[in-house]
Amino acid sequence: MQEGGQFLSTSLPPSGSSIHPRSVSPNERLGEKDFTKLQPENSGFLKPENPFNGIIGLYTAVSLRHRLLIREKKIEGLNLVRSLSIFHSHVVLERLHELKIAVTQEVKNLRSTVSRAAIGCLGDMFTHLKKHMDHELDNCVRVLLHKAGESNVFIREDVDKALDAMVQNVTPVRALAALINGGLSHLNTAVKKCAAQHMSDLVERMGPGRILSGIKDVTDRALPAIAKFAQDGSQETRFFGRKMLHYLMSHPEFDKMLEKYIPTKDLPYIRDVMKNIQVKGVGEIQDTPSARGRRSYHGSVGSLRASSVSQNTHSTLDRYVRVAQRHKIVTDEQLMNGTVGDSDT
Repeated sequence: MQEGGQFLSTSLPPSGSSIHPRSVSPNERLGEKDFTKLQPENSGFLKPENPFNGIIGLYTAVSLRHRLLIREKKIEGLNLVRSLSIFHSHVVLERLHELKIAVTQEVKNLRSTVSRAAIGCLGDMFTHLKKHMDHELDNCVRVLLHKAGESNVFIREDVDKALDAMVQNVTPVRALAALINGGLSHLNTAVKKCAAQHMSDLVERMGPGRILSGIKDVTDRALPAIAKFAQDGSQETRFFGRKMLHYLMSHPEFDKMLEKYIPTKDLPYIRDVMKNIQVKGVGEIQDTPSARGRRSYHGSVGSLRASSVSQNTHSTLDRYVRVAQRHKIVTDEQLMNGTVGDSDT
């Protein structure tokens, strides 16, 4: 054995020598240490369940903290995109497609605080980037409509606000196609109702003349979709289908366009619906929480403060201004003159 007892020598004994085995006491092996103190029954360290429990607990705590930090960073990033969309939109336009992919991915986040921040971010992007969002609509609207099928009332309200902003600010024909593509054939009743509701708002914005103009991708898509909504199994979805029919049926070209674009098998039912509307009116729809919670995104500052993010993670406009100042987006002169919300593009 080497001096200090650190390790045993592996060299062989000289040739011809004999080895006489003898018993070695525990104290000789361990020096002055008391061997009994290392027995399993006297030491918790050698019990496997004790250290592993501690390790698992530590790992769980570290993982939880890591997830919380990631969540906070995601919300901070989404809030920065919102502030850029409001105060310095041309910066967002340079990387719009990449930012859209990142934001829509967070809309799907299972954490409601992150998801709601992303939904609000999309609403602000619709409001302030307007027609620049046209090429990104299909995926954005599809993701938003999917979230409308969740049971969380606050998320549904946020989706309504974001889709309101979309209907009011992007090119109507693109919005019409996105709503039809994302909601008309969806299996979820709440999603289909949400698509019909916002399509009804869009039809009123476009006006009966444009809807019934015979223009490709407008009349040929809107009328069959309206007829399908009016025949849906959900009472709420049927309400919005009847509402659109009622809005269009006074136009002189309505009957002609109806016969041209509605399938022959559906025409008798649609005519019966129209007669019923003339006699009894459109009817009423139950005032659901999501309908009561709908608000417009008009106004940059007001909409930003009214947008829904968790109270614990929602950043106020003051924080957005500080973030923007750090990134040299808002100058002190703009703050002094009160022109923070003015677009310079």
